[in-house]
Amino acid sequence: MNTFLVKTLLFLLPFFSVTATFFIFDPFKIWYAYDDYFSDYSIIINRDYAGTELYMQNRKKMHYDSFIFGSSRTLAFNTKDWKPYLQNNASPFVFWASGETLFGMWSKIKFLHSLNDTIKNSILVMDNGATLNRTGNSKGHIFIKHPLLSNGSRYEFYSSFVYAYMADFFFVRYLDYCFFKRYRPYMKGFIDERIVKSDPVTNDFYRISNQVERNRNMKDYYSKREKMFYARPQNPVTSKAIIRPPQLTMLKDIAEIFGKMGTQYKIVIGPMYDQKKFNAGDLEILYELFGKQNVFDYTGINFITESRENYYDDNHYMPHVGQKILKEIYSRENLNPDDKYDE
Repeated sequence: MNTFLVKTLLFLLPFFSVTATFFIFDPFKIWYAYDDYFSDYSIIINRDYAGTELYMQNRKKMHYDSFIFGSSRTLAFNTKDWKPYLQNNASPFVFWASGETLFGMWSKIKFLHSLNDTIKNSILVMDNGATLNRTGNSKGHIFIKHPLLSNGSRYEFYSSFVYAYMADFFFVRYLDYCFFKRYRPYMKGFIDERIVKSDPVTNDFYRISNQVERNRNMKDYYSKREKMFYARPQNPVTSKAIIRPPQLTMLKDIAEIFGKMGTQYKIVIGPMYDQKKFNAGDLEILYELFGKQNVFDYTGINFITESRENYYDDNHYMPHVGQKILKEIYSRENLNPDDKYDE
């Protein structure tokens, strides 16, 4: 019997050793608290979790009262560009997540409301379907919501990271990079070479590598990405209706909370490169719930989407686009008419 136990323990020892490295090194930054979750960005982490933890660490000190909600497309809207349109003492925070959904934004807004925290100002960054499509918790370690927001199973949350660590021998690539700090070809898709920066107070996110490469030689930047920036249909394409009863309930909840708080809010439907026009029926619902004066649709064929130079890639528009949008949604009457998008 003792021999059997010894053999079993020896057999399981490698598994326990690998599992131990998951807890010791915390590759996805979910076990320990960090002042800056993006200071070492070799591993893509769960931005929903990181943002929630940063908020909880800083909320009593910073007294956040202004929020940008959305996916990684919120990177076009920097808080330094937003602040001039807010009250002098406003304290902004970008409460974003990878592949953010309506469920995620709704959960965050309800969470803030449950804490009795103030939302004086808000921008909700939406798109042509991905944002509004999911009405439940996301799957996968990059997308699953913080349990504080989702009220989901903590076991499911943490186990998704353990699975990701073990899957496809990710841990081999991670430990190799962790110990030797050298990027090897077999790490592609697992270890991220990009240089990024995040503000540990406002949670602004900057794609440094893309900015530097684009600024160095814009022509080369886009010529390397010819396949990414595909030719769009010449005739306008409209997205299918996506707002159904579950989405409508969440949108009503958000409108109700904003109403109770007296929130000054803007809904931005971003200028996606695919040039698909936001569904007219869905747009009318947003108008009805949030007021036409607060909803801004930049989808379809317009002065922003026509040029690939307004994009880092086919899914993300750039900060100078965000600056144009902020100028318009807060002071439309002062714009040069040539700058207006096609409605």
